[in-house]
Amino acid sequence: MAKIHWYAKVLSLVGFWCGLLVLMGTIWGEDGILGDPLSSKALRIEFIPEMDEIRIGEKWRAQVELNRREESVFQESWDKNFSLIQRAVTPDAVREISRWSREEMENFRYVTLPKPAQTRWETVRHDSRKTLFLRCARLDPLPSSPQMKRELTAYALFDSRTGNVVWVGITIQSRLLPEKETKNRWWFF
Repeated sequence: MAKIHWYAKVLSLVGFWCGLLVLMGTIWGEDGILGDPLSSKALRIEFIPEMDEIRIGEKWRAQVELNRREESVFQESWDKNFSLIQRAVTPDAVREISRWSREEMENFRYVTLPKPAQTRWETVRHDSRKTLFLRCARLDPLPSSPQMKRELTAYALFDSRTGNVVWVGITIQSRLLPEKETKNRWWFF
């Protein structure tokens, strides 16, 4: 019978405990099965390709706006995170999510985000308990073709229980401009 060395026993014991900790983290961790993804203290910034659907709260409603106190708490949280968001939203990141007007975007060299006090937010959706609010703001016009208007848009998920913006989605919203109406003129002689 082969003799098991003491270091093999120690390594197997360490491996067992490491595996158990990884399993527990998978189940109860922040993004785990039993964890709350909104409990994170760090703001998550996600870049969403142009005109992709926002997949937060698909069955949520949009019936109420924030009250004055919640609005001021939201604005404080946005102000607090603004420098982080401003550093993340670079011309390269915006070009990466752009799908249309590629030629116009090649010369896109800077992003101008409006100051936090000048950003106009509206609630797009909220959960049934009215504690999580998905808000939207148009940030900056982007280069586009003559028939289209494109704007850099931010979505912010605000948790009114903690008073924090917990997620920011940056995307590009595009819309076709109406064609100019030209009246048919018939000249009769």
